Amino acid sequence: MNKCTKITELLESSWQLEQQFMNEQPMEERENPGTLEKWSRKDVIAHIETWNERLAENIRKSLRGETLRRSEDFNAENKIIFETHQANSWHQVIGFAALAHQNLIDAVALLGDAGLERTDLLPWQSNQPIWRNIVGNAYSHALIHIGEHYREHGDLEMYISYLEKIALEPRGLDDSPAWQGTARYNLACAHALRGEIAKALEEFRDALRLNPGLTEWSREDPDLESLRGEPAYQALYET
Repeated sequence: MNKCTKITELLESSWQLEQQFMNEQPMEERENPGTLEKWSRKDVIAHIETWNERLAENIRKSLRGETLRRSEDFNAENKIIFETHQANSWHQVIGFAALAHQNLIDAVALLGDAGLERTDLLPWQSNQPIWRNIVGNAYSHALIHIGEHYREHGDLEMYISYLEKIALEPRGLDDSPAWQGTARYNLACAHALRGEIAKALEEFRDALRLNPGLTEWSREDPDLESLRGEPAYQALYET
């Protein structure tokens, strides 16, 4: 399967999960407003798809040689996104989200397999192929926010299931140690949250070996709290 097809499938998978997330909301609660500190489901989807829309827009602008839209202060930008969509109805947000999703699908098709490997489309790519930005922004970013919403509302198992999706579904896109290490790290978090200590330690050990860049964040990651007292966990930082 070529990369363009695989990434399109990932984006369609995340879109299905977004729709499921929205459809689960009872009709009588759909227009209930969220707050900047605690988003409603409508706010979550508006946030996800605004960033997807901007990514698609920047890809097209880059291909045309136009000036890109860049955000320097993400907290300030997220506040603007929240305020922009807060007054919109449920149906308005759904319509906006569907259009933004399709625009990104079209941008991926426009790039094709060769274009997805380009490292020069966005100044903030850090010499990584553009497909990584797309997967990170439109797949992982979406699932993280949806999973966090479940977690905030007491459904830890749903949060864990989303961590597993983030770890497993994109894993075959890249055999590089850094990419595989990140996948193993997310699996370690899922196992740790379930109290599966031995499995978590095994995945975590491999994650740091493959992607040492995860080490500093792992010291603070609350998802790994159940491992902190384990000698095997502590030994990983000593070596």
